[in-house]
Amino acid sequence: MNDADIDALWRSYAGKVHALAMQITLDRELADDTVQETFLAAYRARATFRGDSLPSTWLYRIAVRVARHLAARSRAQSRPDAGATEVELLDASRRMSPAADAEIAARALAALAHLPDEQRLALVLLRVRDLPGESVAEILGVPIGTVYSRASLAAKRLRDLLGEATLNAGGDAASGSRQVHLPTRGGSSAV
Repeated sequence: MNDADIDALWRSYAGKVHALAMQITLDRELADDTVQETFLAAYRARATFRGDSLPSTWLYRIAVRVARHLAARSRAQSRPDAGATEVELLDASRRMSPAADAEIAARALAALAHLPDEQRLALVLLRVRDLPGESVAEILGVPIGTVYSRASLAAKRLRDLLGEATLNAGGDAASGSRQVHLPTRGGSSAV
């Protein structure tokens, strides 16, 4: 991989890496830092890219590792103010999906914060970022069955956290189906 390839990845994936980092860290500053550190790490490691996976999968693997590291370091240093976190989540929900209802998006993002990291990552990568299961398994370094299991557990936990309210205006109330729509890069993703 050469410098031009890294530039192309930047143009195509900087926004996607930021959205992913926001969904992992739940903090705008950490998401900004994640983007910078991810592309710096990719630039430094460009000669080691063997082509065994898609460049985007390689980049997401770096981004997940960086975001998790920054989030853990931040948690170890201090606990964020709950009020500030809610404002950041609301702001992030508006940026990620401008057409989505801000209140619902904020509730969904706040609920994401209550999921265990492994489950949140699997759900975000698989259902929100819409990556193939095989790519998610490679990014997380776990078997594909584990990816689907974690995403399923996360979706169930989100439904529990968000209660019985139907967040999908088009949901079928008569059948009792309930769906939660999380903000995504292209609209929303049902959970």
